[in-house]
Amino acid sequence: MFENKEFVLERLFRGSIINYRTFFMEEHGQVFLRFSTQSVMQELPYNQMMKICSKYPDLNKIFNRYKLQIIKDSKPIPLDYIMVLPKRITRKIAKQSKKKLIVRQKEEIEYQLKEKKREMARQEQTMSQQDQKDFYNNYIDDQHVTDHLRTAFKLENLLKNVVIRKLAKIREIKNKKSLKESVQLILKQN
Repeated sequence: MFENKEFVLERLFRGSIINYRTFFMEEHGQVFLRFSTQSVMQELPYNQMMKICSKYPDLNKIFNRYKLQIIKDSKPIPLDYIMVLPKRITRKIAKQSKKKLIVRQKEEIEYQLKEKKREMARQEQTMSQQDQKDFYNNYIDDQHVTDHLRTAFKLENLLKNVVIRKLAKIREIKNKKSLKESVQLILKQN
C-alpha cells in the first residue's frame, strides 16, 4: 500500500524464490502475496536447510560462500526475490530483444553485408534474398542476446529497488510528526 492505494510490485511466476536474502541473513521479513490462481507455496525453514547442509559438505560450502557474499554486500534491498520466467515469455522477450539489437546495429550489419557481397562477387557468386535475411538474423548470436537480457534484467531490478527505497523514504518523511504535533502529543500524554 502506498498513499492508501495498492500497487503491484512484481508478478512472479512458478519457481520464483521469495525472501532469499532475508533467509541467508537470518532476518525476519514480511511480504504480502496474492495468488492469481490456485497455487502451492513451499517454505524452507533455516534450521531444515542447516540439516541438509550438514549432510552434504559441498552444498554447505556453497551455502556459506553465498551467505558471506550477501553479508559483504550489506545493501538493503527491498525487493527480495528471484523471478523465474516461463520459457514462452523468455523466448518472446529474447526474440524482441534480438530485433532491437539488430535495429541498433543496422549500419554495422549493412556494412558487413556489403563486404560479404563484394567478397562473393569476387568469387563470381551471388547472395540470395534468403541468404541476406539469414545474415541479418545470424549477425546477433544467442549468447549476445542472453548477455543483453541478463544486463537488462539486472538494471530493471536495480531500478525497481531504487524506486522502492525512494518511496519508503517519502513515506517515512510524510509520517514524521512536526515539532508542534510532537509537543501536543507529549502534553496530551502527560
